[in-house]
Amino acid sequence: MLLFQASMERYDTGNFEASDEELKDKSDDGDDKLLCGYGSCTPAWLQRFHNAKCLLIMLGICAFIQSFVVNAIFPVGLSTLEKRFKMTSTHTGIISSWYDFAVLLVVFPVCHWGNSGHKGQWIGWGGVIMALGSLVCAMPHWLISPYKPEHSGFNKTDFGQCTYRDLEPEHCDKASISSYLNPYFLLFVLGQTLHGVGSTPLFSIGTTFIDENVSQKASPVYLAIHAVLTSFGPVIGVFTGGFLLNLYDDFDRVDHPPIARNDPRWIGAWWVGFLASAIAALVIAFPILAFARELPEAKRHRAKDVNQVHAVNGDVNEKAPKEAKQLPVVVLKICRNPTFIVCIVIGIFESIIINGFAAFMPKILETLLSTTPILASYLSSVVIFAAAAGVMVGGMVIRKLKLQVGGMLKMIVVCHLIALIFTTGLLVHCPQRSFVGINTEYNDLTIHTNTDIDVKAKCNQDCYCKDEFNPICEEGTGRMYFSPCYAGCTEKEEEHGGVIPGMGGADRLHDWLIEWIDHSQSSSAPPRPDITFHTL
Repeated sequence: MLLFQASMERYDTGNFEASDEELKDKSDDGDDKLLCGYGSCTPAWLQRFHNAKCLLIMLGICAFIQSFVVNAIFPVGLSTLEKRFKMTSTHTGIISSWYDFAVLLVVFPVCHWGNSGHKGQWIGWGGVIMALGSLVCAMPHWLISPYKPEHSGFNKTDFGQCTYRDLEPEHCDKASISSYLNPYFLLFVLGQTLHGVGSTPLFSIGTTFIDENVSQKASPVYLAIHAVLTSFGPVIGVFTGGFLLNLYDDFDRVDHPPIARNDPRWIGAWWVGFLASAIAALVIAFPILAFARELPEAKRHRAKDVNQVHAVNGDVNEKAPKEAKQLPVVVLKICRNPTFIVCIVIGIFESIIINGFAAFMPKILETLLSTTPILASYLSSVVIFAAAAGVMVGGMVIRKLKLQVGGMLKMIVVCHLIALIFTTGLLVHCPQRSFVGINTEYNDLTIHTNTDIDVKAKCNQDCYCKDEFNPICEEGTGRMYFSPCYAGCTEKEEEHGGVIPGMGGADRLHDWLIEWIDHSQSSSAPPRPDITFHTL
């Protein structure tokens, strides 16, 4: 906030407050459409907020909410949604990308008619649609029955150890992986669609709304502050999402969670973030709807600025329906602009990396570091802090060097080359862990990539082993097995207060850990020494 106030004082674009006499003169001149309010309700006290600073704050908060829910709350809860609704990474990947698909469908009509129409109305109603999308994403919580953790009986089949073929396996039917017609999957797709449709006016014509109502000199600072407010959304979102995952999913329906927070079966309150975003987006939409087509000082800035095109004439809306046939012609002309095409290509490749990595970054860290979704969300914030700092520094550099379009393009090229150099750091990774049956045979021989995966051996040939991935780690050697059953484990012991070294060297805390002790009694396999195993 101090940075915001300092910037506003340094680059003040003038006094945007209108006196009562000025408002009266505007009304007498028939310029009522430039007053702040709702229809004919335009009180004088409301005009004090009809300035560029308030417009920046309102649009910045709206962008903050959008990035909060789309770029933080949803990615942080990916693994939780998969466990709660029996979805695969393919399902959550489709849900995540559906936001961009929705934007692609509506961006051309929104830019074409929204840019020549009432931008405040377009952005405000977009906020209402975005609020509806967040509410739809939260609805599965109330539509599904309360969460009941699996394996509540703590029997052999629950923990996945060996059950001999001469015994009847004890297990319960589990829910199958959800299909693409799963109602919860479709609700999330619908919610992301509404998110995309509602966010399109904000980011396609929102910056234009700010730019055309401030001076050319102050525009970079206003836009930089707007970008910083947008970047704060994911920063606050990952910490908020991590905190919410500490709350039990059904805390509103049960008095006490049936399992401990560090239990791998724990499901956090993923839905609270969506509900809070829906309320916040709906609240912020109404002030944005009150802004007029342009601010009081916009005409004065247009007269002083150079090489700026504004379309805010009063008869634009009347012409808009007649221009529907011109939309393909306009798009074709834009596509013939080589500079524009190069920028689009850069944005495409950048989005492939950034959007894909950002959406699954918490889950990637959760897998690579063998940590919890809560800690993974906190670790993800490191990248977001860097992005927010980069946006602010970029705006300061443009302002300090007074860069024009050519200079900005050169700056983009240099920054991308630097990023390309540092991208090589992703090639550095930890040594691959021995996974018996996957990359290591049971006799410690390395399995080549062209060899079929085989997790069966003498120690588990007489066991009823399910094809469910439940990895365990051999204490001392660190070798991993597909499941306790495929490791030949027949018994279990429980200890409390243990610390388990996870994959990638990260430590993982549990309220309880299970030690698997191999007491193989198979007649076809010789007895082996007792080996202690830990679940991952």
